[in-house]
Amino acid sequence: MSTSLLRAPRAPIEQLCLESTKILTKLQLIAEFTYWLDHTFIGMNHRSKSCLIALLHLSVDVETFDFQLGMPDREKFFANFIQRVHFLEIQGKPRYGEVLTIEDLFGGTSSGFMKVLKTVQRLLDALQATYPGLSMFPDPTFTQHDRRDIVMELVDTERAHVSYLLLILDSAATLSCASNFMQSTLEPLVINDNRLSMHQYHDRVLKDMEAMLLCMERSDFNWDAENWLHIFGFDNPANRTNIAPTYHSLSVNYLDIFEVLPEQKKTIESSSLAGNIQTLLDVLSILPARIADYCAWLQAILDCTLPSLPVLPTSSFSSPLSWFDTVCITLYYMSQISSAIDEMSWQIQSIQALRTLNQRAFHWNASIDPSQLGNLLVDDQLKIYEADSGTGLKPKPKDEDAKTYQVFLFETMLLCCLGEQKLQKHRRNGSGSESRSTRKGDVELDPHAQKTGTAYSTWVSWTEWTRNGWSSWGRQRRDLEDVNG
Repeated sequence: MSTSLLRAPRAPIEQLCLESTKILTKLQLIAEFTYWLDHTFIGMNHRSKSCLIALLHLSVDVETFDFQLGMPDREKFFANFIQRVHFLEIQGKPRYGEVLTIEDLFGGTSSGFMKVLKTVQRLLDALQATYPGLSMFPDPTFTQHDRRDIVMELVDTERAHVSYLLLILDSAATLSCASNFMQSTLEPLVINDNRLSMHQYHDRVLKDMEAMLLCMERSDFNWDAENWLHIFGFDNPANRTNIAPTYHSLSVNYLDIFEVLPEQKKTIESSSLAGNIQTLLDVLSILPARIADYCAWLQAILDCTLPSLPVLPTSSFSSPLSWFDTVCITLYYMSQISSAIDEMSWQIQSIQALRTLNQRAFHWNASIDPSQLGNLLVDDQLKIYEADSGTGLKPKPKDEDAKTYQVFLFETMLLCCLGEQKLQKHRRNGSGSESRSTRKGDVELDPHAQKTGTAYSTWVSWTEWTRNGWSSWGRQRRDLEDVNG
């Protein structure tokens, strides 16, 4: 292969993503791969794009970051791998499969990489057939009883979620009947519920979970009968098609609903109707977070699920799905939905942040309007400690001695926000005008902002709102109202 760089791959097909997910999960259960996979995933696992540390990966050049292994060496290693696979096939250890070429790995095609995955799967099947104890739990103390406990906790949380849905539907119905304005405000909830029949969907999921949990209590329970694709309805493409846009649409309307409901609560005289509004404010933000919860629970279940022994010589890709496969595939589909909701939540946070900034920016001498800063890319807190000359940081720096910034990176500007007291101290030290008055919650652009793209804000609670997830949105908004009221 003559090229010196990896070719940019095309968008992978869904089947390729599914097989990659299953094989990667199997490799993670083999102790000998732990070092290599941990090294590969450094800076990627559990990384939130809302943190400053997430920017570190931007310093990596994808065309030169090669673990000190150039392309010629990579090609040589893979050619050696292909040769070893061929020798093993001659010995009858893995079953014969498609012939690999160097181009399959480095050519950037879905068909080529699928051949690589099939080869890896054949090797894993042969290894697992020879060494049944090849795969190990991440936690060696895991037992099937622990796994059943995890499923039991998932069932409990699903039961609570169904009760939340009933509360939301009952409160929305009561408010819609009482006011035409409330009916139009809450119309997105009614439309989305009718589209998916959300309560019926989750009620069916709950019943299937409870039925499976009862079967798990039996000593003759066949674990391969555990089908998470069926439990979540993902074996039906129509359900997968409907659930994603339904939750996505709910997320789109959250901002408007949460802006209207508190104002309506102030004007409604009926205490029962006000209670219904408060119920919506308390519970409504739980809905989108449920998808992320599913991902966490499914990952916990997958962590204590070992692959079934392969049935040779049947092709792994055409054999019936095992319980391990159904967890992997369900987690993949659920993660796709969760990622879409996460992107939408980030856009909504950007909209809310820009609205608030536009309302509070009373002194803004930058060339760009606050409402045109673009999407919020990073939201984090940065503490800067004074350094001793020649010795670096002080031995035990105290938090009160640090200068704390709430950092917001928009597409067109970096905002470094100080608390009001910190900002006044910052000005007294000569960085600004001490005589200039600042209202609590307002934003003032630093004189150097036009050169550095940096601004200072006095509203420290803004970052607290944007940093919180869906599940705490309602509570956080009420806290802000209490502070600013």
